[in-house]
Amino acid sequence: MTTPLSPQKQLLLFLLAALILMGLGIGLRAPWPADEPRFALIAREMVDSGQWLFPQRGGELYPDKPPIFMWLIGGAYSLLGNINIAFLLPSLFSGLITLWLVHDLTRRLYTPQAGLQAILLLLCTFQFMLQAKTAQIDMTVTLFITLGNYCLIRHLWIKTNWWLYGLAWISMGIGIITKGVGFLPIFLLLPYLLLSFSKNGPRPHLGFSNLLRALSGPLLMLSVIGLWLIPMWLAADLSQDQAFIAYRDNILFRQTGERYVHSLGHVKPFWYYLLNVIPAFWLPLSPLLIWLVPIWIRQSRARDWALLSILVWACCVLIFFSYSPGKRGVYVLPILPMLAVIAGPWLSQILTRKAAAKIVWGIGLFLGGILLLASLGGFLPLAGLQEKIQCLNGPPWPMLALTGTAMLAALLKIGPRHALLAYFAAMAILWGVYSTWGYRILEPCRSPRLMMEKIAAITGPEAPLAIVRFKEQLILQATQPVTHFGFHTDHQLQETNAAHWLGQGENRWVLIPRRLIAQCFAPDLMQAMGQQHGYEWMLGNSKALTDHCPSPEVIIPGYTAATPGTTFRHQSNALSQ
Repeated sequence: MTTPLSPQKQLLLFLLAALILMGLGIGLRAPWPADEPRFALIAREMVDSGQWLFPQRGGELYPDKPPIFMWLIGGAYSLLGNINIAFLLPSLFSGLITLWLVHDLTRRLYTPQAGLQAILLLLCTFQFMLQAKTAQIDMTVTLFITLGNYCLIRHLWIKTNWWLYGLAWISMGIGIITKGVGFLPIFLLLPYLLLSFSKNGPRPHLGFSNLLRALSGPLLMLSVIGLWLIPMWLAADLSQDQAFIAYRDNILFRQTGERYVHSLGHVKPFWYYLLNVIPAFWLPLSPLLIWLVPIWIRQSRARDWALLSILVWACCVLIFFSYSPGKRGVYVLPILPMLAVIAGPWLSQILTRKAAAKIVWGIGLFLGGILLLASLGGFLPLAGLQEKIQCLNGPPWPMLALTGTAMLAALLKIGPRHALLAYFAAMAILWGVYSTWGYRILEPCRSPRLMMEKIAAITGPEAPLAIVRFKEQLILQATQPVTHFGFHTDHQLQETNAAHWLGQGENRWVLIPRRLIAQCFAPDLMQAMGQQHGYEWMLGNSKALTDHCPSPEVIIPGYTAATPGTTFRHQSNALSQ
């Protein structure tokens, strides 16, 4: 008779499985749009230039996000020397640490078994796993928000611990200079204060009678922010450079409150998260809410104050993000770990119900069946479909067929009696195939590496190349000296400057999307480089210039990298002569 594993060994096995699933495929692909090439390029430039205070993208200051996430990628890159490995590591370790925090908090509030079920639920949830395998800021800021929540809940509802209270505010400070919403754990104080003043509420643990201790938290948070903010502010003022001053003002004001109230993009209706994100991206948790919500209400009435505070916090965060007109599905990711904490203790109870178990199991069957049906696309004579998959590294149909078949086999083998385990097995197969075979197939479509190598073979490896409507992934994968004329510059102005730039030296080339060619280039005299990232790219030199190209109204000193991987510099004399 085998001895059951101890809770500690079970946790290690869960975390090992998470490490394998999250880390599988690292190094097999380059950074993919939309955000990964940008952060990887900024991190590489930080290492190459030694300029860590002001993030730069292709030599231009990048004020859209604070620098912590880029610092983490840059630190990994400086240690490993391989950007294709380094760019995914912050999300990987953020996901792993978040899992541990969720387990430990659930264990302390309820039982070790509840903690294991909580992290199993997270590993099954599509949005959490996707972000752990994606180089976007959201997984990292989720870690700092979860750490802040973890510390506050332990201090408020388990046992008073002022060190944890201080760590919560430190975590919020780091979260804010990772992404502005790092302060979200503050919302946990709202239900605590309301309950503390309630007649039937708990006895206060925060100790607001000790005002100095209470105020030390916000001061710690401001001190952490100041470690970056003050040097950045002083450096911008001392430089007397309008670009650095504009960076300071942009990231402090436009990218925070102004962006929240008046979104710069991704405008969605108020109910977007409830109807468009949570039902699909939070599977299998979302259908289980039918049973979880009544349990949460009952537990709240039974004075499970920690659960009630987490529930109120989750609602506050959802309302906070819903109120802003700018919405992306990943914004609500920080809610997931906390919901897992209060879902874990009752998962086994819920899944003993045949309806709940069959729903979870059935969703897995549905996803596997969809993949299996999609594999039949190779037998359909659809011209549009064949055109869309031309850039793939081989047909995807065998991969889809194998993945769907393996998922269905695992689900049928385990059965609905162990629905969550069956669902996890199916998702493990899905992520395993996607992170290996899928990466190999998708890489030519998602990364311009092959196109940039082809361009270097045509122009020569040392030939200067100017990019009109530059994308970060083009610069990241370039194997020759690259120049661009500003990320936000008008496309027509970029074209006229590129034409002017061609005449400033020998053997110069321009890469431009066909649909952005206006007056300066003759497409018939250029070489088509193929479709990449929504554009058909055309390559040409001075022979492709037309006679009716106007002189640029504004001469833009292009940003140039002398050699690939080196720092971009503003070439003030390249075009102004």
